[in-house]
Amino acid sequence: MRGIQGLILAIGLGVAGAMFNWAYLARKTSDVEKVEFIGISSDATVNRGEKLTEEHLVPVGVPKPNVGNLKDFAYLYDVRGSLIGVPVYRTLPGGSLLLRENMKAPPPEIRFEEDLPEGTVERGIFVPFETRTFVPSLVNPGDYVDFVV
Repeated sequence: MRGIQGLILAIGLGVAGAMFNWAYLARKTSDVEKVEFIGISSDATVNRGEKLTEEHLVPVGVPKPNVGNLKDFAYLYDVRGSLIGVPVYRTLPGGSLLLRENMKAPPPEIRFEEDLPEGTVERGIFVPFETRTFVPSLVNPGDYVDFVV
């Protein structure tokens, strides 16, 4: 019978300790000053080239001592008005942080369509190149490339 009483006492003390710990953490976290950054809402996905709307953006609070140089790479929530209506560079899944590199203008796309406006000419030239002397990862769609023949 002593074992059961000790087990009940241990469970009671464990629950009491957890409650006191929760109360302590709740009180301490209310005193922490936070810096808010722009995040993408968890129920939204912004596709490449799509313009940002107010519904896409949510504040993400980061404790001020932990911010470090994040201000150099992410947008503060205070500047969200200047980002509304701006297209994004790559697809942003819900729950991600809006970084400065995601707001570059997307590169132009080459589309070959049959129903072109009058006077528009499109052409594509495929050029083979030596892969040992050319680094394809350094060329992005829309870049101008010079070839020396």
